[in-house]
Amino acid sequence: MDIQTALNTRVVGSGPDTLVLLHGFGSDQSVWDAYLPWLAQHYRVISYDLPFAGSADPSSFELSRHGSVDGHVPDLLQILRAYGIGRCFLVGHSFGGLIGIFAGTERPDLFERLILIGVSARYLDEPDYKGGFDMPGLDQMFAAVAANFRGWAESFAPIVAGKPFEDPAAQTFLASLLRTRPDIAVAMAQSIFLGDYRPQVRRCTTPAIILQTEDDPAVPLEAALWLQRHLRGSELEIIPTAGHLPHISAPDAMREALSRHLPRLALRRDCASR
Repeated sequence: MDIQTALNTRVVGSGPDTLVLLHGFGSDQSVWDAYLPWLAQHYRVISYDLPFAGSADPSSFELSRHGSVDGHVPDLLQILRAYGIGRCFLVGHSFGGLIGIFAGTERPDLFERLILIGVSARYLDEPDYKGGFDMPGLDQMFAAVAANFRGWAESFAPIVAGKPFEDPAAQTFLASLLRTRPDIAVAMAQSIFLGDYRPQVRRCTTPAIILQTEDDPAVPLEAALWLQRHLRGSELEIIPTAGHLPHISAPDAMREALSRHLPRLALRRDCASR
């Protein structure tokens, strides 16, 4: 089975420019469904399920490769080759944004701009760096994921969404999280939260827009500011909402932000305002 099929790759729209959408840990490409009709009016849009997503073909996930960010880059590059994409924009949420940074470092010629939603270069605190988590807290989280995946997911989803448990945003994220295989969720949580991506950030020169909510439980403002200072050519915009999933919990604010930073949407916005 080719990678496009295994990862349920979708291509919609036929614009002259290509836009790639990458979801984060615990979700799948369905998080972009509400945006596709709008984006496809202006771009050729490519989305797919990352291998750890419950909706991807299980055989596509290899812990030895996909347990690190750079292991996901060949999948992205292969999909771009399969569709003959020589240049594109990329919107990536959280882990998906990290994939964009790694891919932009390896192949800067392929990426016009990265739009990074809730991306962190490191989650673990250090004396001179605030990532938002300490080691005892992470150990406790890993143990909870391994011991009672559903129970952990039901408590984790509303915290990350920044919404009550019964809110549709929390329920949407919970549903996609529960589609993830528990053993894969444990392995990916350990890999993501213990990783240090700062060296790669410093090497990336692809222009980037960093979108950060006012109160992100996974990425403190200090981490977003560090990312902006060390990701050359980047800009930081604070979105007036809370939570780590603004593309799910605050779609209007996210549409506004994308309209400012994706050229074809910005052009349409400018024309409409005249």
